[in-house]
Amino acid sequence: MLVLAIILIVFFGYKVYKNLHKFPKKLKVSTFVILWLSFCAISILSIQEANDTDFNFFIGPALKLHSGELLGSFYLQYPLAEIYLFKFMIDLGFKLHHMQFILAIILIFFFILYYKLASSLIKARFLLFLFMLNLILFRFLGLTFHAISSPQANPIRLDLWLPLFYIVTKFGFLSPVTSISFALAYLADDFFGLLMLAVYIIAIIFPVLRAIIKKDVTNLPKICFLLVPISLALYLHFYFFGTIISQSAKLVNDLKYWQMVISPYSMFWPFLLVFPLFLYISLHGRNQFQKQIYVFLLGLASVELIYFYGRSHEHNLLTTSGILLLILYLTLDKLKGVYKLKWNLYLVPLFLLIAITVLFSQYIILNLKTVFTRLSSGHILESNQIDKNIDRNPMFFDNYLTNKIFLMGFNDAYLNYRYNLTQIGYYSPFVANLYKDETIDLLKSLSLKGYTLLYEEGAWFNLDEYNNYLKNSNIQFQSSRAKSLGELQFNELKIVEK
Repeated sequence: MLVLAIILIVFFGYKVYKNLHKFPKKLKVSTFVILWLSFCAISILSIQEANDTDFNFFIGPALKLHSGELLGSFYLQYPLAEIYLFKFMIDLGFKLHHMQFILAIILIFFFILYYKLASSLIKARFLLFLFMLNLILFRFLGLTFHAISSPQANPIRLDLWLPLFYIVTKFGFLSPVTSISFALAYLADDFFGLLMLAVYIIAIIFPVLRAIIKKDVTNLPKICFLLVPISLALYLHFYFFGTIISQSAKLVNDLKYWQMVISPYSMFWPFLLVFPLFLYISLHGRNQFQKQIYVFLLGLASVELIYFYGRSHEHNLLTTSGILLLILYLTLDKLKGVYKLKWNLYLVPLFLLIAITVLFSQYIILNLKTVFTRLSSGHILESNQIDKNIDRNPMFFDNYLTNKIFLMGFNDAYLNYRYNLTQIGYYSPFVANLYKDETIDLLKSLSLKGYTLLYEEGAWFNLDEYNNYLKNSNIQFQSSRAKSLGELQFNELKIVEK
């Protein structure tokens, strides 16, 4: 049924495209507005239960900033820009579903930007329609982890290339606006931002070096000027963090954490085959600026895929699929325009649409079911279960008669936020702690300071593992059942001598 629905949407889309010139202007505008409003409604109404653990990786560091701690004094797993966004939402007292609503608005903004960029580059209007339809399925509805339920899949992070490339198409490579944008992107995200900054630096320096060889130094002063905001951004990052690279990316790489090989059946391979064809078509174009931006786009795609190279499962390919789809559709557009390929060209996007619908139908159906459930119940936004539990137990920790409580588990940061407890430790949230010796030292220190130590049962803290680690020590951990908050069972942890 879902495949049939997609085929019907493509069929009616083609009919509208063929007869669009007959439509009065008001009808064209109305159709366009209705389509966008429908997408906005689906984005907001498809908000599902938040992934508490994922949100905690943003809320934990945001609480640190909220309490006045300085950058560099605590661990950041994800981009600074999103951490400050979450700090802003914490300052306003948002609950999880409010935060998800803001993430949905950001998602909508990025899709509008996708449309603006694609409409300026893809000349065949029906291909543009198919691109947006593919994008919605690949980058949104087909995701295993909903882009609004898991903030690390949000476009702020994984589609950072989009506003940067859009700025390049509007202002060119040698504009101060472009240079400042890439410098700010690096400060906002020291992983993807740094990689894209490197591609930009190569893009502006390589032509100048080639010109210098020919004894042409015309653009040299301008390049030096463009490097000023970039140098300032590198200095500021080093000042606050003591390095110019992402500390979390280095940590994950050093530990070979969650590394996976690319499956021989991955959709990555067909996309990879498009790259050389796209490069060939780009280099044989007549427009010099278009050649430059297309090669630049290929460079951005190469560094964007580093996210997939590390943990190579299809979900991570889908979350970075926007740039891959754009390259594919630009290639198809060029083939249609230059090589006069017609109806058979549309078989490729149609195949992609059917493939993604079949492979990820359960997630597409889940998202659409959520939309219908929201519409039928009349609840546009609904509180997450953890917020319902907290609202039913507003004084959950009051029986401890102290605010010196240290929580361990998958939800510690959000519970600290809602119950006005302090987020403690260099690694935030607690599940970011990877080293047992450092974690034990922290727990010993907090115990001596009179903190009550509570951990979620069945969560990151495994009592037997830690006691086994302490087998040659004169201390050990003991736990006793404390209380439960909904499905969250807490145990109290004590350090005792053997």
